[in-house]
Amino acid sequence: MYSLLYLVPKNWLSRFVGWSVRRRWPLGLHTSIRDKFIRHFKVDASEAEYPLAQYPTLGEFFIRRLKTDARLLDSAALASPVDGALTRRGRFGNGDANPSLTQIKGIQYALKDFCGDGWDTTPYAGGAFLTLYLAPFNYHRIHAPADSRILRARHIAGALWPVNAWSVENIRDLFVRNDRILVEMESEGGRILLGMVGATNVGRITVSFTNELMGNSNSSGIRDWVPSGELQVSKGQDIGCFEMGSTVVLVLDAYWAERTRQDLLQGHESLPVRMGMGLSL
Repeated sequence: MYSLLYLVPKNWLSRFVGWSVRRRWPLGLHTSIRDKFIRHFKVDASEAEYPLAQYPTLGEFFIRRLKTDARLLDSAALASPVDGALTRRGRFGNGDANPSLTQIKGIQYALKDFCGDGWDTTPYAGGAFLTLYLAPFNYHRIHAPADSRILRARHIAGALWPVNAWSVENIRDLFVRNDRILVEMESEGGRILLGMVGATNVGRITVSFTNELMGNSNSSGIRDWVPSGELQVSKGQDIGCFEMGSTVVLVLDAYWAERTRQDLLQGHESLPVRMGMGLSL
């Protein structure tokens, strides 16, 4: 399985899939593809901001916004940035300048490797992480987890391995290998790092606050972005989207880890989450 996946041109294939689901095909084929996707994955299209007819292609439907009352923001200061499943979580040790995150039991990866060269990870000593997996049927926009100020963002060009259960269990350093965009925020005296990780058939990852960063583009290496002035975002504000499903890694500093619901930081079972659901006390 691994050998076959290694040989597949995953980035090129994902760009092709992204292009094909956005294209308007003859004989209304694009609408048929959209409808078959919705039926197969049992997507709740009634939550979409507009009637289904206004999303003629699967690509347009996939990045849909929701009706204003489709999700309620919890009063907690920290909220889930996405719909999905909480698959992995844990606390970092105090004083650990290079904490490790758990990919699966027995497989870990370093935060420094996830963030790339030159990214200071010391603010996250004593903190925590939450890994949130977005399945194809989920809503795929990413929202600010707290009222905060965006400090910087980074695109790290990489591969596009699948992020399904088999891949997570068998491919070491999966999230370090894959294409990703990082957004670092400061809020209430604490730091939050939100990592959007690409995967096979993720046509693109885009962010709402700049058009200078895009996942699965033709760029290589690392591309950094810093706002030219104060850039405030409100909890629940749209900050990006996956143009097919993937994973968000939410990294919290010690300030936020102490305020996060401890029941969410313990255990190993997968838990459903909804955008706006309270993560803190």
